[in-house]
Amino acid sequence: MLSILLWVFGNYKTLNFPGYEGFTGWTSFTLIFLILFVAMKGFNLIGGQCLNPMLADVIDYEYYVSGKYCPGTIGALFNLADKIISSLGPTFVAVLCALIGFGDSLPTAEDAFSVPLFAIGILGMYGFALAGLIVNLICMKYYKLTPEYMKEIRAELDQRA
Repeated sequence: MLSILLWVFGNYKTLNFPGYEGFTGWTSFTLIFLILFVAMKGFNLIGGQCLNPMLADVIDYEYYVSGKYCPGTIGALFNLADKIISSLGPTFVAVLCALIGFGDSLPTAEDAFSVPLFAIGILGMYGFALAGLIVNLICMKYYKLTPEYMKEIRAELDQRA
């Protein structure tokens, strides 16, 4: 959210990095952008590390409920869902770009600034991730595989073995 506010209210025209034409030094916008970008990527890595334990819990739960041990199938379903969702972001951005007049090619740095193009850039950079986090929060509210419940499941599975 802070990054979106930076882009809306900050002077984005001062964003520049060493090696780019016209670099005259670090600007406050560039430094704040870098700090927020690194923080965003760091928090994204934290969420990604939750997938493997959750996948193991789902595999154990399926075995507990159905009696079928199918880690390959469950892993493939998780992978398929991830690939489908990951491919929708760029597709949606391309469709939005086509709707504002970029039907033959995607925008480049040489294209003139426009508010619709700016909005699509913010949506593509932050909006999809923010929407995904909101969906995750809603899903986790109804996620019933709590640590306590998983202890019960594992105890039952240990007794079955």
